[in-house]
Amino acid sequence: MILAKIEENRENFTKSEKKLVEYIQNNSHKVMNYNVMELSEKSEVSAPSIVRFAKKLGYDGFLDMRIALNRLSPKNSSIEKFYSSTIELYRSSLLNTLNFIDEELMKQALEIIRASGRIAVLASEDSEETARNFYKNLLKKSKKAVFETDLEVLELLIKDFSKNDSMVVFTHHGEDFEVLDLLKKSREKEIAVIAVTKAEKNSIGLNSDINLQTDNAEKTLKISQNVIAETILDNLL
Repeated sequence: MILAKIEENRENFTKSEKKLVEYIQNNSHKVMNYNVMELSEKSEVSAPSIVRFAKKLGYDGFLDMRIALNRLSPKNSSIEKFYSSTIELYRSSLLNTLNFIDEELMKQALEIIRASGRIAVLASEDSEETARNFYKNLLKKSKKAVFETDLEVLELLIKDFSKNDSMVVFTHHGEDFEVLDLLKKSREKEIAVIAVTKAEKNSIGLNSDINLQTDNAEKTLKISQNVIAETILDNLL
């Protein structure tokens, strides 16, 4: 911590460095927004002396020291703590999803999608955004795909689908009755169904040909579903 470093080295400071320390301690909330030339002007200590001072404290230079000063701000400490916990949450979700992915099942899913003449993309409400983006990216890869949030309309759009086509279902809870009903009707027509659902046992996962599992945490369902979606899209060609 910068204040501890200042105290440890106080006896070794030059006259100009002591002057700089006094200014920093009295104006720490301002210094974190200054560049080296601004600090030089305000503290009346030369820029080279400021850089030397920073290095004396063990920093790479003024910018590195200013970052350390920034951390003294209660607001920034709070923000840093918030982002740290959020990053850890997403990191954990990502790693869990990677652990759940069965490489063999992923290869089978890719083979099905590559060989499909047409692909229906559907989702329960919690996963519509991911499904819509997946559909758009399939089109960009020149795949014939359909997507519709109204499942009755979607059922009409896929009424002539056959065993040469497939369906990709995005859902977190995996218990949406209407989605499950359409999924069962599709499997009766031998349409291959690939589900992207949470790892906990659920009806849609159990009634699919291939179930690509994601992390169970609802808070991070988008990132875990996107891991699966992007893996499929990146490996299609």
